[in-house]
Amino acid sequence: VGLVNACNPAQAVSQATHLASLIQVQEAGFCQDGAAVIAAAVSSACKDDATIKTILDDAIKYLPLNSGERMSKAINQALAWADEYREYRSFREHAYSCSKEFFQLAKNNSLETVPLTLALFKIAKGDLEKSVTYAANFGRDTDTMAAMVGAIAGAFGSDDIIKPRWKVKIEANTDHDQQTMALRLSQAAIIKLDTEQAA
Repeated sequence: VGLVNACNPAQAVSQATHLASLIQVQEAGFCQDGAAVIAAAVSSACKDDATIKTILDDAIKYLPLNSGERMSKAINQALAWADEYREYRSFREHAYSCSKEFFQLAKNNSLETVPLTLALFKIAKGDLEKSVTYAANFGRDTDTMAAMVGAIAGAFGSDDIIKPRWKVKIEANTDHDQQTMALRLSQAAIIKLDTEQAA
């Protein structure tokens, strides 16, 4: 959703919220908010003038005031820790020391994974390899966090930031042609943008 709405985080939030509402039908609106935050961050990261600060600002800028309050609070807490500790090991140690207050009963809860994802992106200074490695080794819902932070850092970087051996391994272990999928997402983004500009 973030890529299809590249450079338009407000639209990414709107579409992600609608799509997530089809999946997350329970009262936990923060699940939809979590999807919206990541979509906005990826969309923002596609901008030519994107910075870590603008990406993180855009990630929460368009959240609904009411339902987004819990998500915004959790994100601001995690980002405050990132500012305070600045280094992965210290940040991780502190997060675990606050596990009773911060960690959720279900480790795949977006009130935990989304804030940690944004904080790890910040600590890694947007670097793809560091972001994904930090998330994959953090513990808790590592695969979800690594996928989300990889999407943000990947959009923030360029094609050549992905190690060739990573690409080979991914292509050997997936059922889908990743290059074709990336091309189709890019084409969808261009078509969407052209349609909006023509309207």
